Amino acid sequence: SEVHQLLKLEWNFTTEKIEQNFSNGSAFHYRSKLLPLLIQLDAASGDDTKTEYFQEELSMIRNAVFTEPDDQTSWWYLRFVISWANPKNEGNCDEDDLQAFQATLYEEWSGIQELVEGEGGKCKWGLLGMHMIASEFCKLEQGNQYEGENWEQLSRTYLLQLKELDPDRCRRYDTILVNKDGE
Repeated sequence: SEVHQLLKLEWNFTTEKIEQNFSNGSAFHYRSKLLPLLIQLDAASGDDTKTEYFQEELSMIRNAVFTEPDDQTSWWYLRFVISWANPKNEGNCDEDDLQAFQATLYEEWSGIQELVEGEGGKCKWGLLGMHMIASEFCKLEQGNQYEGENWEQLSRTYLLQLKELDPDRCRRYDTILVNKDGE
């Protein structure tokens, strides 16, 4: 359809802009608006492209965060993509989709962990990314022990590391810690 072609052109435009500059917050934001529309149009024509888009977006984000680990733009987009792709957010979640999502989350967490270690533990946005992924695992049924990791404990550890690394926001991290304890 013409609408699908137009959306694809816009999608390709955002890809080009992001590849030119990983800090292009406008392109990432626009992309976050286009992504659900493209998936919806593909589904209407019988194509299930959500997993394919999810993998492509994660690959682009990975390139961005490994190139500019201190740039918040791609980290914010990672948060959006993970939330958007979580099958639990759709209501009707089957076990295969959930397992695939968990495996992808774990892979992303491992990659970010490698980045943070490569930065000597001093990558604030990487720690925030790992905290976000650990928190996602905590929200998933039986996810708290996925791959033998104690995600609740990891989540707390990341917050404690962030308090030291980013003292200007230590009260924010304290608040998150207190809210976790209250859950």
